[in-house]
Amino acid sequence: MLILYLLLFSVCYSTELFEKYYDQAERYLKNMTMEERIGQMFFPRFNINTYEEDILFRKPGGYVLFAYDFKNEVDYIQYYIQEIQRLSKESVGIPLGLSVDEEGGTVVRVSMYHRAEKFPSPQDIYNEQGIDGILNIEQEKRNLLRKFYLNVNLAPVADVSYNEKDYIYKRTLGKMPAETADYIAKDVEGYVNDTFTCCLKHFPGYGNNVDTHMDIAIDERSYDTFLNEDFLPFQAGIEHKVPMILVSHNIVKCKDDKLPSSISKTWHDILRNDLQFSGLILTDDMSMGAIKKYTNNESEAVLAVLAGNDIILTSDYYQHYDAVIKAYNEGKINEDIINIACRRILAWKIEYGILAKLPPVPETHKMIKKLEESHLYDTKMSTLSIIGNLLFDKEVEASFVAGILANIYHGENIGRFESSSNYDLNPEEKPDYLKYMDDIYDYKYRFSNKLITEISTKELGQMLNKLKSDNWQKGKFGLGCVQWRGERTYKLFELYKQESDSIHAITTEQATLAEGKMFINEFRSNYTSVYYQWQNENKNKNKPLAAYRAGHNIYTKYVNEKEDVNRARIRARTARDMYITMTS
Repeated sequence: MLILYLLLFSVCYSTELFEKYYDQAERYLKNMTMEERIGQMFFPRFNINTYEEDILFRKPGGYVLFAYDFKNEVDYIQYYIQEIQRLSKESVGIPLGLSVDEEGGTVVRVSMYHRAEKFPSPQDIYNEQGIDGILNIEQEKRNLLRKFYLNVNLAPVADVSYNEKDYIYKRTLGKMPAETADYIAKDVEGYVNDTFTCCLKHFPGYGNNVDTHMDIAIDERSYDTFLNEDFLPFQAGIEHKVPMILVSHNIVKCKDDKLPSSISKTWHDILRNDLQFSGLILTDDMSMGAIKKYTNNESEAVLAVLAGNDIILTSDYYQHYDAVIKAYNEGKINEDIINIACRRILAWKIEYGILAKLPPVPETHKMIKKLEESHLYDTKMSTLSIIGNLLFDKEVEASFVAGILANIYHGENIGRFESSSNYDLNPEEKPDYLKYMDDIYDYKYRFSNKLITEISTKELGQMLNKLKSDNWQKGKFGLGCVQWRGERTYKLFELYKQESDSIHAITTEQATLAEGKMFINEFRSNYTSVYYQWQNENKNKNKPLAAYRAGHNIYTKYVNEKEDVNRARIRARTARDMYITMTS
C-alpha cells in the first residue's frame, strides 16, 4: 500500500487549481473593501430571518442550508434563494456560494422533502449497483440541487472506514482505501465535468473517532496509517481537481497533539504542501462542541484563518465575522492572508460559473497595470488607475494620458477644496476670489482644504448656485485634483451628483470617477484645442517627447493659466517617465 501511495503522490500539478482566473479575480478584488473580502471567507448557516442583515452589513461569501430550509413548497424555496442571490449581487456585486450536505443515507437536506425517497447512502448503492449506480445517483443529486439554485454539495465523504462500529462508517463507502480512492476519483470527475462544486471531507481522515458535533475526538493512529490509508481518497480527488476539501475537528496526535485539525497549521501545511492541494480549504462548523475547548480563549474563527482555511463554516456568524475583523484591525491577521483566500474564492466562483467572467483586459489597461507594478506612484495609484483607464476607454492617446496623469500626480487630492489657510502668513497674496469666499461664505472654516467626502453635497450645491447666478464675478474656489474653478467647478459638482446616490455625501471612488469623466468631457469640448494643438505639434515626434510636451501643455494651458516654468517642467518629466514605464 505504501508503494501505491508513493505512485499516487508522484503525480502532481505545478500550477494552482484556479490560477487561470486569478487575474480576473484580482480585478474584482481591488474594488472590494477589506470587510467584503473577509465576508467572502464565511459560509454561515442560513437563517431566513437574518439573511438581509447578514448580506447588507457582513456580506458573506455563501451559506450552508439545512433540511429545515427545504420544508416548504418548491416555488417558495426557489423564490427566497433567488432573492438572497439578488440581494448579494446588489450589495457586494458577488453572487453567493449556496451549499448543502446532500451525502445520501443519514445526511440529506433537500431529498428529504423533494424526492419520493431520500437519496440512499453511497455505500448502499455501491453494494447493490456498483460505481455506475453511484454515478447515476450523483447526477440526479446535482440536478435536484440545481433546481433550487444551489451550487455546492458538501460531499462526498472521502473517509476510509471498514469497521461497522465506527461513527463515520455509514457515511463512507465502507471499503478499503484503494477501492474508496477509486470511488472518490470517479465521483469528483463527474462533478468537475458537470461544473458543479463538490467537497471532500473530513481531512485528514475520520477513522474510528467519535462524533465531533458533541465532543472532541482524539486520534491516536500513526502517521503511516494516514499515508497508507486515509490520504489515498483525498489524493485521488486532488488529482481529479476537486475544488474543496473540508477539515475535521479531530485532534490527530501524530502531527499535532494540541489543536483540532481545523485550526492546526501543521495539518493545513500537509494538505497544501505534501498533498499539493491548491483549491479551497474549509473548516467544519466552527460552532461545534469539539472545537471550543482548545482555543485558549481566542476566537476559533481567527485561529482558523491563521491556520490556512479559505472558508469558515459557522452557525455563529456575527460573532466569528466580527472577531476576524477585529483581529485584522489589530494586526493579528495579515492583509495578504485575507487577499490570498479571497482571490482563491473569487477565482473558484468564476471557474464554476457562479461569478461572471470578465472581458479580456484591453492592451491599454495593461499600460496602467505596469504603472501599478512599478510602485513609483503608489501615493495616488488608485486615482491614476481609475482615471487612466477611463481615458483609455475613450481612446485618448497614451502620450496624452501620461500628461494628464502626471498633472494629477503632482496636483491636489481627488475632491480637495482649495486652501484659504495657505495664505495666512502672507495674506496680501491671497486672491480676491478667496477673500470674497471667506467673507461671504465663511469658506476658510467651512470648506478650505477639506475633501468632498467630508462635505454635504446639498450644502455645496446651494453655495455653487449662488456663485453661478453671479456669473463667478467675485467668488470661486478650486476643487479637485487639478483645482477646477468657476464654471468648471460647477460642472464637476454635477458629475459628483451623477455618481453619488446620496445628497449628503460622496465617496472617494465616486469622486474619482467623476473627476475622470471631467477630464474626458473637458478635452472633448471646451479644451479640445489643447488636445488638438498637442496632436498637431507632435505628429512626427517620438512618443516620450510627446508625453513630455503633454505634461507641460496641460499644466500651462489648462491647469494653470499663469505659467510656472518649474512646475510645468516637473510635470513634463513625470509624464515622460510615466509613458516609458507604461510602454516598457
